[in-house]
Amino acid sequence: MESSTLYQILLYCTSPLVAVALILYLFEKRKTRQLAGRVVAMENVAAFHQERLKVLSEAAFEGIVLLEDGICLLMNSQAEAIFGYRSKEIVGLPTTVLIARQDQQLVLDNISNQFNEPYEVVGERKDGSQFPLAIYGKSLEYQGRVVRAAALRDLTKWKKRDAERMLLEEQLRRSQKMESIGLMAGGVAHDLNNILSGLVTYPELLLLNMPEADPLHDPLKAIQKAGERAAEVVTDLLTVARGVAMVIQPENLNGIVENYLQSPEFEKLAKNHPSVSIQCELAQDTPAILGSAVHVGKCLMNLVTNGAEAIQGEGKIQIRTYRSQVRKQRAEELLLAEGVYSVLAVGDSGTGISQQDMEHIFEPFYSRKVIGRSGTGLGLAVVWNTMQDHKGCVQLKSDRYGSCFMLYFPVTDKEPENLVPDDDFSFLTGNGETILVVDDEPHQLAIAGQILGNLGYKVEKAESGEKAIKWLEGNNADLLILDMMMGQGMNGYETYTQAVQLKAGQKALIASGFSESDEVINTLRLGAGLYIKKPYSLGQLGRAVQQVVQGEKS
Repeated sequence: MESSTLYQILLYCTSPLVAVALILYLFEKRKTRQLAGRVVAMENVAAFHQERLKVLSEAAFEGIVLLEDGICLLMNSQAEAIFGYRSKEIVGLPTTVLIARQDQQLVLDNISNQFNEPYEVVGERKDGSQFPLAIYGKSLEYQGRVVRAAALRDLTKWKKRDAERMLLEEQLRRSQKMESIGLMAGGVAHDLNNILSGLVTYPELLLLNMPEADPLHDPLKAIQKAGERAAEVVTDLLTVARGVAMVIQPENLNGIVENYLQSPEFEKLAKNHPSVSIQCELAQDTPAILGSAVHVGKCLMNLVTNGAEAIQGEGKIQIRTYRSQVRKQRAEELLLAEGVYSVLAVGDSGTGISQQDMEHIFEPFYSRKVIGRSGTGLGLAVVWNTMQDHKGCVQLKSDRYGSCFMLYFPVTDKEPENLVPDDDFSFLTGNGETILVVDDEPHQLAIAGQILGNLGYKVEKAESGEKAIKWLEGNNADLLILDMMMGQGMNGYETYTQAVQLKAGQKALIASGFSESDEVINTLRLGAGLYIKKPYSLGQLGRAVQQVVQGEKS
């Protein structure tokens, strides 16, 4: 009411007492109205602070829980998403319902002790599932009371990333170990394979026209076998070093298994382990792979041998092939791309492999066997590196009932070829084609010359890349056989580069036991047809020459 109006009322009042009472009433009413306004203002401020608290908690990256005496007062939406509860389901309950039983006392102790450092426990969702949970709790004053605020973070993704990082670090560490062996192997492999060529090939050439009754037949055969075994050891070293010459072509896993079961190596193993039975389950719909039958077969032989030696007394080894569709989650576990894979699995009923050994089982020379009697200590390292070279992976499962190795190979749409056996030379003869052999080792030139001469080819020889180019300036060759690493002057890649400039479309075959991978790839891209590993047999060289001369590249 306006003061002028009040004054007019007082003028008309006949009693002073009435006037005073009226004035007091009006002032009291005004005071009450002011107090009510203050209360509303305070309520608005409180509502504002409460809304601000809600907004801040909702904006937080972590889940937020506010508790007093261990009882939940507030839960934001991120915490609801982490645990699967609605806020109204948790408010008023002990916050330990969010923690796995084994860690509840730890959380209660940290609350009572006002522990203000981050720590990790096992959280438990509404559905009972458990997960790694990080908690950062802090005591603070809220509305005049001491309460506890906890920031919560689900560590599942972080743990997975840490595991992946640790796996990559382990792979790097393993690769560095392999590299150290590779430096050693690469330094001697070229010369050693050239020496072994004589031990493997000369006996084979002498035996071609020698009757079995000849007294020198068996000794020469023994020399040849010894050379082949030595070459296998070098091949194992080079496989571990990831520098071996590998013939990659469409192969059938079932065929590789069947060939192994008919091999002298398997026959010897079966004789040495008569109480071990071999069971095979070869799926007919197993797709072809793009790989090296020699190296996959060596992996199979190593795994079967290890399995047999792991069995004490009677037992069994199971060899399986099958088609596997590897989907996203499984692909992430195996570090493979999603898609279809052909799997070669070898399981045994042995005593299993300890967790400690499983962490090192694929490392070179890590073996529980007696070196020189049971093996070289390279068997599983060869398996691991072969799978890396084939862009696949090997998975191991083991317990006290036995072990199983599963080899995952990428598949191909190409059909495997039916190859001629090494001891059948009737299909490998040439028609007088001219072949220029380029090698800095005189005895290697002699070996290649004798093999190719026996197969009906005309052979020319050059001790260096420079001499080969000079010969090509005035002559034509149907095929060049190039050593990749030569002591002086041009190497195989440089020689072939000049050869194709001189003779467009010049055909070539690489013959080497070890060389720099980029140079091999560049030579093949330039037009070379095949890469054959030294030391080679008569059948291996004859088949490779025939393929390239006839224009059939693998």
